[in-house]
Amino acid sequence: GDDWRMDGAAWPTADVFNTTMGNLFLGKEAATITAWIRPNTAIINTSAGAIWRTSVTNVGSSKFRLDLVVNGGVVVLRVGGRSDAADGWHFQYGTTNLATASSNGNNWIQVGGIIDLANDLFYEIVNGVRTSIGAIGAANTRFDASTARTQIGSDSSNPAKAFIYQLDLYTKTLSEEECKMVYHRDLA
Repeated sequence: GDDWRMDGAAWPTADVFNTTMGNLFLGKEAATITAWIRPNTAIINTSAGAIWRTSVTNVGSSKFRLDLVVNGGVVVLRVGGRSDAADGWHFQYGTTNLATASSNGNNWIQVGGIIDLANDLFYEIVNGVRTSIGAIGAANTRFDASTARTQIGSDSSNPAKAFIYQLDLYTKTLSEEECKMVYHRDLA
């Protein structure tokens, strides 16, 4: 099951939801986040916007971050993070055009990201399909720092430019089959 869930709170992400997750990641080898979003068509020509950001300290150091970004003129996911505060921030861009997947903001889509420190891989998830998008290069194979702050919908200065309806967090790597199961469970 989910380690943490926010459900049924569709809001435009000009606002940011701040919370503290404590030691949820401590000692874990991986983390997965999934969210149902309806992108605003204005994102097509704009900068990054945070769907989820968990920081190591109150002043930054994103431990796990899932963003909507424009890369090469295409709206994609960016999955990023670090194993601890001393580790550099690593990220990879997704490959799925989210503007097309959401019919230019007219449809809700499921998006997500996975940081698999044990296997040194980032994954994107779009509508239940998990795709490897590259290596992490993290210093450790487990998260070894506690979490100071979690932000949903923005990182205080970069709103996601999307409605977010539901968000699920898992402290493991979801398999391809589990990604499909979560997607179909949420459609029911």
